[in-house]
Amino acid sequence: MNKIYYIITLCIFIISCGKEDTLAPTGARDDYFTISPDATDPESVLRRNFYETNGVHLLFNDTLRHEQRGTNADGTPYWFTEIIDLGYSMTSLTSGLKFNYLQGQTIKETGIDFAENQILSHLGSQIRPYSILLAGQIYTYNRDQNTYKYYDFYNGMRCLAISCDKIPTMSEDEIYTFRQSILLDIASNKIKNLESSVFTEFYSFCSEYYGEYYSDLGISRPTGDDLYAYGFISSYYSSFPSRSNDVTAFTQALFNTKEQEFKEKYANFPVIIQKYNIIKNIVMDMGFKF
Repeated sequence: MNKIYYIITLCIFIISCGKEDTLAPTGARDDYFTISPDATDPESVLRRNFYETNGVHLLFNDTLRHEQRGTNADGTPYWFTEIIDLGYSMTSLTSGLKFNYLQGQTIKETGIDFAENQILSHLGSQIRPYSILLAGQIYTYNRDQNTYKYYDFYNGMRCLAISCDKIPTMSEDEIYTFRQSILLDIASNKIKNLESSVFTEFYSFCSEYYGEYYSDLGISRPTGDDLYAYGFISSYYSSFPSRSNDVTAFTQALFNTKEQEFKEKYANFPVIIQKYNIIKNIVMDMGFKF
């Protein structure tokens, strides 16, 4: 009898399964970064062309979608808004980021020119941001102190936001400095995720000094040429830098000082030149272009 019940139950299960609709993933949603091919307004054309050229989504505000989801009990519309949430990252949170948006086609095209020719031209496809938000100003407001904090740029998890309001009046040198500060931030974040073995050769020159107190080594605090002779370009009051701080110092030098100037300054210190070249090669291997 039990065997008969088992066979009947199995048949019912097979029949019912055959009548089920094909399973489809839930929670699927549209790509709110991508511009519809049917959109013909000037801003949409700019954004679509930018993505087709650079493989990076272009934004002019932080709202990805604002759509009606229904009505409330009193009959008023219920809206759902999704923003880029630029301040969120895996390790930190900058809350309350706000933006003044770009107004007018000319300033938008100026921002695009900066993003393409100053930033993306130095980034390989593997390290380019997922999207770029071009804003007039980026800031936070402290209500308690009634103060504003302004950002030249903000590098989030899926978006790099750039403040463009001053770009039209910047000199060549100011454009260079602005560009390098953005590239340095991108490089610094990428370097943090590299395996320590990548820096084995770099560390080898100064391995006996990292983190050591000058007093323990029987030396007085080295500065200038005395410091450079050890292979360092930065130090602390009482000790040599750690491995990570040494990498940071050379990475900053790579982006903050023009190569010719750097190599002229440290021409008499071959270890420093070698360490500089190693860091440059590591950064280039990540996808940066100099």
